[in-house]
Amino acid sequence: MPLKKRPKFPSELEKKTIELYARLPRNIRDTEIADATGLTSSWISMFVSGKAKFADVGRIEALYKYCNGKALFE
Repeated sequence: MPLKKRPKFPSELEKKTIELYARLPRNIRDTEIADATGLTSSWISMFVSGKAKFADVGRIEALYKYCNGKALFE
């Protein structure tokens, strides 16, 4: 029996985080972001390309905080 594909719910947090990531200077590598956030560089790459299967809120918030320079609710 094949697994049902779960629906994707649009997330403003995901959208804003990807926009902030796109504005980072080009010399910043995903490995540098990974070291600073505790995320993996492969997850970051997959997330910003829309391919991450485990885009939980905690991971997105960590990337948002790095890209924005401050926490979501500061």
